[in-house]
Amino acid sequence: MKFQLMQPGQETLVIKIVSSTFDEFVAPGYSDDGISEFYKFANEKDLAKRSQINYFTILAQKNNVPMGIIEVRDNSHIAMFFVMKQFQKSGVGKALLQESINHLLKTQKLLKALTVNASPNSVEAYKKMGFKSQDKEQNVNGIRFVPMSLLLNLNTDSEYKSLLRTAAGKPAAPKPKRYLYEKTST
Repeated sequence: MKFQLMQPGQETLVIKIVSSTFDEFVAPGYSDDGISEFYKFANEKDLAKRSQINYFTILAQKNNVPMGIIEVRDNSHIAMFFVMKQFQKSGVGKALLQESINHLLKTQKLLKALTVNASPNSVEAYKKMGFKSQDKEQNVNGIRFVPMSLLLNLNTDSEYKSLLRTAAGKPAAPKPKRYLYEKTST
């Protein structure tokens, strides 16, 4: 699997991944207003504008076959995160999340948290990656989501891998330097 930051001209490819996955898995649970609201955000023109300011998008591919994307805003919030159907439940999502954290660690001394407004059908996938629900399901302009966060105190990739093992119920690696889960009740 190969990762790269989205380059100018790749917006069409990214939106193709987003729209095909959204249309199949998320849109059926949204109202027409919610679908319309989503596409006000998820389009080539706005994606290109966002990439020039406080967003970055990472694209995962294998043998030039697109597998998924993750878009992060303000170095702390996952704005879009989609994995193509044929690559779901194969580790692509975890790898994209890990790659985005690696990218963030290059620009920040300490990564404290990532947040996401998870679509209801993706909540379990986020939980498997260590995210915790912060509130009940919400609906804003037809967009259904559950606010979630992954509270971290990471300085290295190995600390994130240890966090993932712990979230999956596996023994943690020997004494990572630092990590912190948010203690919430769900």
